[in-house]
Amino acid sequence: MTAKDDRKGHSLLGIVLGSPLRAVRCINRTNLRMFRSVVHYSGFRVAVRTARNVLSNSMDDYRRAEGMSTYGDEDSGIPEKMELPFCADPEVSIVIPVYNKVELTLSCIRSIIDNTSEAEYEVLVADDGSTDATVSIGDRVSNLIVVKDGANRGFIRNCNNAAKHVRGKFILFLNNDTVVKKNWLKPMLDLMHSSDSIGIVGSKLIYPTGALQEAGGIIWMDGTSMNYGKGRNPNEPEYNYVREVDYVSGASLLVRRNLFEQLGGFDELYAPAYCEDSDLAFRVREAGFSVMYQPLSEVVHFEGMTHGRDGSSVVNRYQSENIVKFRNRWADRLSADACRPWTDIFHARDRSQSKKAILVVAQHTPSGNPSTRYNHLFSALKILAESGYNVKFAPVDFHYDETDTVRLEQLGIEVLCGVRYRDDWKRILHENRRNIDYICVFGYDVADHFMRALDKNSKARICYIIPRNITLGFEREYDITQDSYPLMSIAKTKRRQPRLIKRADICVVSDRRTEDYVASSCRSPMIARVQSAAYPADRPGFASKGRGMLFVGSMFCGADADAVTWFAEKMIPLLRDRFGGSGAAMPVLHVVGEVPGDWESIAESGNVVFHSAVSAENFASVSSECAMYVNPMRFGSGIVPHVADALAAGMPVVSTSVGLEGLDGLEYPSFDDPELFADEIFRILSDPEYSGLLGGKGRAYADEHLSEEGFRNSIKKLFG
Repeated sequence: MTAKDDRKGHSLLGIVLGSPLRAVRCINRTNLRMFRSVVHYSGFRVAVRTARNVLSNSMDDYRRAEGMSTYGDEDSGIPEKMELPFCADPEVSIVIPVYNKVELTLSCIRSIIDNTSEAEYEVLVADDGSTDATVSIGDRVSNLIVVKDGANRGFIRNCNNAAKHVRGKFILFLNNDTVVKKNWLKPMLDLMHSSDSIGIVGSKLIYPTGALQEAGGIIWMDGTSMNYGKGRNPNEPEYNYVREVDYVSGASLLVRRNLFEQLGGFDELYAPAYCEDSDLAFRVREAGFSVMYQPLSEVVHFEGMTHGRDGSSVVNRYQSENIVKFRNRWADRLSADACRPWTDIFHARDRSQSKKAILVVAQHTPSGNPSTRYNHLFSALKILAESGYNVKFAPVDFHYDETDTVRLEQLGIEVLCGVRYRDDWKRILHENRRNIDYICVFGYDVADHFMRALDKNSKARICYIIPRNITLGFEREYDITQDSYPLMSIAKTKRRQPRLIKRADICVVSDRRTEDYVASSCRSPMIARVQSAAYPADRPGFASKGRGMLFVGSMFCGADADAVTWFAEKMIPLLRDRFGGSGAAMPVLHVVGEVPGDWESIAESGNVVFHSAVSAENFASVSSECAMYVNPMRFGSGIVPHVADALAAGMPVVSTSVGLEGLDGLEYPSFDDPELFADEIFRILSDPEYSGLLGGKGRAYADEHLSEEGFRNSIKKLFG
């Protein structure tokens, strides 16, 4: 264990008592703001653990500032010999410009070796005439490319000279006073590959204390800049979604090699250093490309170590001079696009001044997994973001999910979650009341809990998304179950739903029946029709390898549970009679979704298989074993998302009339009688031509009524 690791193992009190004077010197405004932010965001216990690590890291930072190397000691963790992977055809060339400070460079290279995978890369050290052990660094690191000729060019010219020696499709400029964290490079490359219009991608920069140094940069109208989020908790939502920014720091900057060469590299007008990264970002944007921030790429940056911390040093003096040069060059662009200093940070942070901001509030964070209930909401959010809107999403419990939340953030959607939003969302919304243009409230339960507070604390127009006639669903449930719960729910929704509709500015529906229900509930506001799903024209077709039947639903949902029970009790005996008499194999029903343990008795029949917690990949595998989708729902209302998915894929569907409800214009058979339902299943498995006819009819319906293009047109008409 290294000395640094040993200190992290100690208690917070032990660190302070061990070196009290140095500990006091390490407690600064940035650290105190960081501690307060973590307390507010994650709770006191997490904050204490963070403070321990912050102070431990700060002690290392203190030693570096005082010139006491932490790298040359026997416990520094830097081996005498290191080896970079050999790559004959690298995708990315990592260029590290250096001048002396070999211990920083070795630490940086060590972190690259330890934390870079799933990418073909080479590392070039651009030696700007060093006089210390840097001159022999190639002897310590195998496969390292050292670019040097004894000249001292200064930072900008050194970078440009090194760029002439790279082989990769992309160049990543990385300061030597950095330590990259796990999986830092692949997210940058993934983002770059996602669009040919992206020219630059930058990392999230973190201080060695753990506080945020920069989450993308803002350039103000006077040419000065702001490191967005400096000193804050790097885990807060506003710093963790992919977004376009004014510029990213050259401390970790990925750029397309051909674009960098086309623009002539960093402009030597700013030599030896400062403002070259901002200027490059503006020239990249002028060439028609965007500059993006990737929060999943985390890099620890010992800011100031490369050029020293003395503000009066020769290099640092160029900063004020270069700001003037930058402002003079880009005066027209700054006056047209930039904000006055320290104003309108909400829009300046992601260059969204001309975009309409839409906040979507729903029960849960959608995952994009086709086996989940909120798959269509995920698609809608994705299309909203792609269509140029500034999209925010809030789950009602403000829960952070390390998979689903991150998936939305990677689409460029800010997800409002965590303790701070859970406890203080009304105040935060009120502070941003003029920044949000529309608030979309998804479903009755969410509207019932949040509509009034959302309306009170915001100037936004409230869009109430009503996917179904909820009262009708409860009435159907009561007719079948005679249970007291749906009876009470009928009275409640009849009383409260009209109030919610009246409070909304716009009611958004997907089908004619729901539109009539909203219109008859009260003197309703504007009613907008927006299709419930959006399928691309180039979606893959249905290809079955088996004879199974597919049903997707949660056994915690009354309508889904009743459907599976009814199928097992009524349909399976009828199917046994039909397939037993024909000599054909009995098909199996595959139920995908949340399944409690008390459903084992149905599974024991051998004709029903439950698949719980299925990934998108496994869902595709299960689906390929099925020849049709069955939907034996007897109550509920509105469009069933998974039925629409099956139709769009070209999978034959056997459903009750309730299961096909809401799909206006669909000419498709439905079967409420168990005998007829079983006959249809038998016919599909016995007649491939008929099966193909049904599949083609469903896919054609989706092309006409549920297309991605149609959805884009609908939201453009709704939001402008």
